[in-house]
Amino acid sequence: MILYAQNPDLELKVVTTITGRKEYRRNCKYIQSKYYVKDEDVFFVENVWYRLESGKIEFDHEKKVWVLKNNPLLIKGIVSFKNGTPVIGVYTPNVYNNCKVNCNTIEYGTIRSAINKEILEENGYFEDVAHCIYYNRKEVGESSYKKMIKFRPEVFFTNKGYNIEDNAVEFEQKILSFAEYPTKISKEARTYSKFLGDITFGAEIETSMGNVPEHLQYRTGIIACRDGSISSAEWVTVPMSGAKGLQNITDVATLVTERCEVDINCSLHYHFGNIPKDRLYLIALYTLAYKIQDEVFEMFPYYKTDPRGIKKKNYCQKLKQMSIYPLKDSSKEGYEQYVEEIYVRIFTFLSDGHPPSEFANKKLHKHPIRNKWERHSRYFWINLQNLIFSERFTAEFRLHTATSNKIKMTTWLFICNAILKYAEHNIHKIITSENKISFATVLNYYADNFPNDENAVFLSKYLNAYYKNRREVFKLDIAKDDKLSMHDLNKDKSFTFELEGKKIC
Repeated sequence: MILYAQNPDLELKVVTTITGRKEYRRNCKYIQSKYYVKDEDVFFVENVWYRLESGKIEFDHEKKVWVLKNNPLLIKGIVSFKNGTPVIGVYTPNVYNNCKVNCNTIEYGTIRSAINKEILEENGYFEDVAHCIYYNRKEVGESSYKKMIKFRPEVFFTNKGYNIEDNAVEFEQKILSFAEYPTKISKEARTYSKFLGDITFGAEIETSMGNVPEHLQYRTGIIACRDGSISSAEWVTVPMSGAKGLQNITDVATLVTERCEVDINCSLHYHFGNIPKDRLYLIALYTLAYKIQDEVFEMFPYYKTDPRGIKKKNYCQKLKQMSIYPLKDSSKEGYEQYVEEIYVRIFTFLSDGHPPSEFANKKLHKHPIRNKWERHSRYFWINLQNLIFSERFTAEFRLHTATSNKIKMTTWLFICNAILKYAEHNIHKIITSENKISFATVLNYYADNFPNDENAVFLSKYLNAYYKNRREVFKLDIAKDDKLSMHDLNKDKSFTFELEGKKIC
């Protein structure tokens, strides 16, 4: 609207408002014999005009609108600063931006929330990285300040469950928040994500120290879970797919690298979903994993092969052969007998000794042993229990060492995907061959299935080069009787790998 002060020469009726200024009548509301300027002295809230002086409305600093006062959905916290003093206001919660702050004010006591971290950092506040809470630098002594800006083993996540099911409400919230967050996707993520197909994936990053603020958790869809084998959080992502999922793996890796530490007791796990559910695929995947596992283990420190003297328990053993023989009789009867026999062997192994029955079968979706840490068959480098005993129907890759490095995480993602996809597209070859299948053949899945796509060809070359590089590193360590290869862990945050001057993330 055109105000009187902007153009006083219009041939329109002029009135004197409640504040004593002149204004065009059409810009005002007449209430109790007084004139109020619209959207300055009086505001339209829920189909009613409310005077600012009525005390019945307040400003929502998130949505930038006036709302009825005492709305239980609004948060009270710091919304800005005036001459270095916090300005307290209300706002609609925004999980992507709201942060925690410790700020004592005369009127409101200790404020525990701020509309975003930017207004705090611009006004001399800093983050206590262990607890993800902001403090006024002027109110914190030098020694305390130096302590608070460093990682500290003070947060143990005892209020969290051990897995996603134990954090079900938060899990659903973060599935939604991640889906709605406008993740910025890189060119590399768009280029290479198409080779993942329609598979879904989720990461579990075990850490030894550190924390991630809630607003960043909601942006990236990660949840802190407890794990009895580590000293800090296991950061679990929501299920992801495609370019956004691939980009989020690098974003989460960067986030955890910046804010957490890992040690030799930690590891990286991936869960993959939307894979075939039939018996034959389970047989092919298990057989393939058994055939290539010796080579796969070579790309990791030797303690992953033999953890004796280093770890109390072997959490990622090599798979057992279980007398799984190649299919010889391709007749209908021979084929059906083969599938039934091998499936029963794998089922009995995954159920920790319980063959299929009315009490233990695929339809029940329940493992015969209730507590997952008591299921011995899950502690192998590839855990296939969920392909039978869970509605999630995922395959878990458990072998990777402790890491939050985006190169390692992304490359391992494509390696695991190649194994799953190769098993899906080469079932007959896998179950009929008496010979081992080379790991290089599996990594060539992308080039073989997308031969006319230069990016797919490069991806296979990159994965093979990465594998050979890692294998040679740990081969040299073994020659020096170095089973831990701590240099790899100590330099995890700075690790990088390129081929022909290019990376895949």
